[in-house]
Amino acid sequence: MNQTNQLKLKTHYKLFFETDNDNERLEAYCDIGRLLASNRPNVANKKDATPMDTDDREEIETVLEALKREHSSRQSSSPASEKFIDQLRQNSSNVVLVVLEKHVHHYNGKESSKKVRIDSEKLSNRKINIKGDGKKICGTQNFAEQRSAYCLGTGFFMGERGSAMNPLRLITAAHVLVPPFNELKNFSEELLFVRNFKVSSKGGNKMTHIITADKKDIYKPTFQHFKKGESLKYELTSTGADWASLEVEGAYGNDLPDAGLVINSNPTMITKGQGVYCLGHGLGLPLKMVYNGKISKGVNVNGDFFECNLDLFSGNSGSPIFDCCTHQVIGMLVRGEEEFLLDGKCIKLVTENGAKRKKTKADSAVEEYGEECQTVTPFAPPALLA
Repeated sequence: MNQTNQLKLKTHYKLFFETDNDNERLEAYCDIGRLLASNRPNVANKKDATPMDTDDREEIETVLEALKREHSSRQSSSPASEKFIDQLRQNSSNVVLVVLEKHVHHYNGKESSKKVRIDSEKLSNRKINIKGDGKKICGTQNFAEQRSAYCLGTGFFMGERGSAMNPLRLITAAHVLVPPFNELKNFSEELLFVRNFKVSSKGGNKMTHIITADKKDIYKPTFQHFKKGESLKYELTSTGADWASLEVEGAYGNDLPDAGLVINSNPTMITKGQGVYCLGHGLGLPLKMVYNGKISKGVNVNGDFFECNLDLFSGNSGSPIFDCCTHQVIGMLVRGEEEFLLDGKCIKLVTENGAKRKKTKADSAVEEYGEECQTVTPFAPPALLA
């Protein structure tokens, strides 16, 4: 990192740890993330690179460990900053990768192994179909060297284990699950949810050669057949509701987490301009935090949808959307605008700060674009809506 950015980083750290203003802390956090992201090789090696040369995605552990190191070196910091770090870490541990069982194998082929290997390939080798022609993602894109898992989408835990009023459930977008329903013979044995799939900042697996996960972090549905009931609740329409709530259990006899994400089921708390962030597995990559988002369009008349301007992609469907100040889930990604742009012989990602899609005449009446998010109201426990 160049000297100018190092000085900026120092300033943002100071603000993050010392301010009593939640909005200022949020802005400082976003600025820290951008500066850390600008230090990645494919960005830092550019002449006159700036934080805005990258999109708003970063390894969650990279940011958390940077804040932890800075915190340990400081003589004092506000309790609110420590709580902020703890809440981010807790939130990241409750997001899952949704994957078919056929893509998950015992590590080194040994059933006794405590790990599994997930089928994947380097992101820059993945082909995207544009206009019927498959093209690879450009090698200059962020995280191009990371492995991309063959996944269906993202999901998250919600509720508390053993609670009658707010039971622990696995939440995702219904369209993530519907296609496999027609192919799977035994849903409970052929669909898996992988927790803590993220890059370690402590010298662990960087996910550039192989994707592994601990068996203690893998779960499966408790039911065998796709049928609405207490174990499976869902709703899916082409332009409307898109959510699924499932009962799950440990795939290898492992325990469920004690508690999932905390939700805010009041749609009136969602307003235009509100700061939001997202955690998810866009493009099948290890968990990324997508920060610096804003709600671009408030909740609709029915109170079940809103739009935000986060950098989200295929694989992010089912990702939780968080209020930046409370860290509570206010929605879930279900649909988005165009994600890819053909650039010669390869594909670029359409982002807020990078490649932009071309507007058409039909776009002229559209004030703003955004990712469409389902509010939590349709799948929240009745006790939380009272």
